[in-house]
Amino acid sequence: MFFRKKKVEERVDSLKDGEAYDQTFKVAKIKVLVTIVARGAGAHYMKDYQDLGAPMSFLCFGKGTVEKELYEILGITDSRKDIVFTVANENLIPTLLDSVRKRFKAAKKPSLKGIAFAFELNSVAGVLAYKYLSNTKVNERKPQIKKEGEENGERNSNDTNELPTRRKTL
Repeated sequence: MFFRKKKVEERVDSLKDGEAYDQTFKVAKIKVLVTIVARGAGAHYMKDYQDLGAPMSFLCFGKGTVEKELYEILGITDSRKDIVFTVANENLIPTLLDSVRKRFKAAKKPSLKGIAFAFELNSVAGVLAYKYLSNTKVNERKPQIKKEGEENGERNSNDTNELPTRRKTL
């Protein structure tokens, strides 16, 4: 068998050395949607979020810490909960919250309702992780701000890319 070397093509959307991703490309904010519901209902929310386009959700189990007497007064029989964490682009969060509201309104029993809230992520380590979480398929470059006198290909006479040269004196 013969193996051919693949041609390495320079990607148009690649970064140059020392360039920061957020200074070169448009960056969308990422938010985390937290949904707390009765045990067993979390899988339904995860499926809804996936169908609506959320790139990642995961489920954790939780347990309430309120005194048993208060549960009995409120008529809550089970303190076990599902906690669904969904990471998505900021633009998708309102759609996900609308889905949660509809599901909460449709629930007949109070024990089938829950709590949902969202918060913003401040940073993500790694460009690939960011692109996955924000569901970014294509990088959009930020418009470059031109300096005065550079419109229509004109160059400022003071701004040259040539290195200064030294003259030898005899």
